[in-house]
Amino acid sequence: MIIRYLQIKGMPVFSQNSQENIGQIDEIVFFKSEPKIAAFVLRKPLVEYFGSKNIIHPTDIILIAKDAILVADEKAKIPLPEATRVQKLIDEHIFGLKQRVVTKSGQRLGIVEDIYFQSDTLEISKLIVKSIFDEKIIPASEIIEIKKHKIVINNPEVMQKIPKLLNEKAAIVD
Repeated sequence: MIIRYLQIKGMPVFSQNSQENIGQIDEIVFFKSEPKIAAFVLRKPLVEYFGSKNIIHPTDIILIAKDAILVADEKAKIPLPEATRVQKLIDEHIFGLKQRVVTKSGQRLGIVEDIYFQSDTLEISKLIVKSIFDEKIIPASEIIEIKKHKIVINNPEVMQKIPKLLNEKAAIVD
């Protein structure tokens, strides 16, 4: 199943064992060198406002459904300071959304408006990039690297324009 970044952001995360809500997805962090999710950052509940944020690793996810994420138990929730690799990616702002998209030669193509990824592998399948003039789809196979504040792609010729008359969901079909 294809999942959108904007669809999953804010989604509740439930423990299968306790059947309790253990948080909501606040951000999705990506690896720099491959188009894949490194971690999900959980929004802190109001009662836990002070202190560190928590993350869940993709390997701890049992199911990503249409309206919720399921993990085995609360042990899947890890304090961010304990996840040093993920903390480094966060410090480098490796989120993907609202980042500039540029070619390896430096040509600016637009800003990432949404990211589509496979729910089973959590690999990015495509980016939706918006510029002043139009919106385009960039396949993940063209991503060279995700850097601080920008995503570098290989070949801008592979981008597809999204027809203005179609809405985002209708324009993106695998």
